[in-house]
Amino acid sequence: MNTGKRDKKKTLDWFRDHGFTAEYVETLMWVGGPRRIPIKKDLFGADGVAFDKDNFIFWNSTTRAQVAAHVREFRKFKMPAPIRQLVVIWTPRVKEPAMIDAATYKIRGE
Repeated sequence: MNTGKRDKKKTLDWFRDHGFTAEYVETLMWVGGPRRIPIKKDLFGADGVAFDKDNFIFWNSTTRAQVAAHVREFRKFKMPAPIRQLVVIWTPRVKEPAMIDAATYKIRGE
């Protein structure tokens, strides 16, 4: 299993272990003619969604190097205040992820 898939699974499991209902929301589309190519499409820039009675979160699991790109993608979709957009980063050998809120994250040069 590659790092991206593993981190998505870890994120999904983390939210579920912390009492959230969570699921993947990205879809796989096949494009092209006889030699079709798979393309993954995120829903509102997110890999998954998690919610409980007080929170509704769109999340995207990524590497630290890709945080700004994912924050920019999230910012394309204006969400009402109670809905959060989190970029989740897993560091090797660390049990808890770092979570960055796309609404408050400062991107250098913007």
